[in-house]
Amino acid sequence: MKTSPSLQAAVAEADITPALGSMLVAELNTRIATAVATPLAVRTLVFSSAEQQLVLITFDLAGLPAESNQRIVQALRSQYHLPIEAIIISCSHTRGAPVVAPLLGAPQLDQPFLQQVEAAAIQTVAVAIEKLEPAALGVGRASLPHVGYNHRLLTRNYRAISAWIATPPNEVLEPEGASDPVFSVLVIRNQRGFPICLVWSIAADLRFAQDGSISADVPGLVQQQIDSRIGHHVPCLYLPGCAGDSSFNHSQAVVTEAICNTLMAVYLETPADPQIRLAAKHTPVVLPIRDSNEFWSRPDIELKWPAAVAAYADELAAMQQHGAHAIPADLHTWRLGSFAIAGLPGLPFASLGMQIRAHSPARETLLACNSGGYVGPIPTREAFSHGGYETWPARGALLGPGAGEFIVGQTNRMLAELWQQR
Repeated sequence: MKTSPSLQAAVAEADITPALGSMLVAELNTRIATAVATPLAVRTLVFSSAEQQLVLITFDLAGLPAESNQRIVQALRSQYHLPIEAIIISCSHTRGAPVVAPLLGAPQLDQPFLQQVEAAAIQTVAVAIEKLEPAALGVGRASLPHVGYNHRLLTRNYRAISAWIATPPNEVLEPEGASDPVFSVLVIRNQRGFPICLVWSIAADLRFAQDGSISADVPGLVQQQIDSRIGHHVPCLYLPGCAGDSSFNHSQAVVTEAICNTLMAVYLETPADPQIRLAAKHTPVVLPIRDSNEFWSRPDIELKWPAAVAAYADELAAMQQHGAHAIPADLHTWRLGSFAIAGLPGLPFASLGMQIRAHSPARETLLACNSGGYVGPIPTREAFSHGGYETWPARGALLGPGAGEFIVGQTNRMLAELWQQR
């Protein structure tokens, strides 16, 4: 990679829309792709400076298996001599994509499609590197408290139940935890002030894609509307925030409109700096796994989602056969001048992300969750005592009590060390 005393940046993207007839993500019911609502894409943003080169890859996918993530990382390290801390790979968690992560009730992973998206990601890095140009960077934020809500509801007798499963009558007391209203936007401009790309993040899970349509969900619609409003194509990379217990509070159309309005407003008023120092840290961690020795969660599942009992029994059997005792994962932190990006595994609960930002030394910290291999929702330690969908053991819900708090502590330590470097 070329380096320069000032910031350089470039973005590249590739279409990864699968063929009709592909098996789409579904939790219990089979879904076959019969139409395309919005195309799927892999987008890569490359930063380069005298100190560091950084590569951010985003997929319109539910998640990547750990082996697939590792193959992409190893290819980039081999071809471009990138250190592991320089690569963050994040997936949007859309349900409108083929089955490439071990979600509840999922059949075999679509290996041919996985090979295609891995190759596409590596190619986008090559294209972006060739396009590097002088750039300036800034980060803005807004608050969207009306857009999302905490979907885990405390009840008198059910403890906690996810609102999207069912809400028992005369039972709900209050949301279990906080919802995070922060909407963050990373703006990258060229020397003439025109946008190279926009990176946006919010803590609300993508659950709108539930029919037979291939769909990038809200990020795909946002991309279309931003292109229309600006008048030409500006790649928009979406980073899922800590949305393990949070959902959007309105229809897809209302949410898309609110995000586009806010994204345009923040983009137009965010100044950008070409003198940006880049730095990165990586920490491999080993995280606790959920107890799969017995079907401890069966009574809770029978009470709250009885149709899923058989599927969870199969999940437990698969976990027992695998025999894992802990889950290896990777934490990433980047410094972009006075701003930061933290790459986190899975989908931590909103309060965990809020703790990271509250203690971060950066002026603004974007959270790139669902990074690395897919591990599913990451509840707080307290939430495990309340039960509910996000706490039930499955191949796509692996991390046990204490994992979330440990991730917060390690991420805050890494950010502090980045800011202590001269």
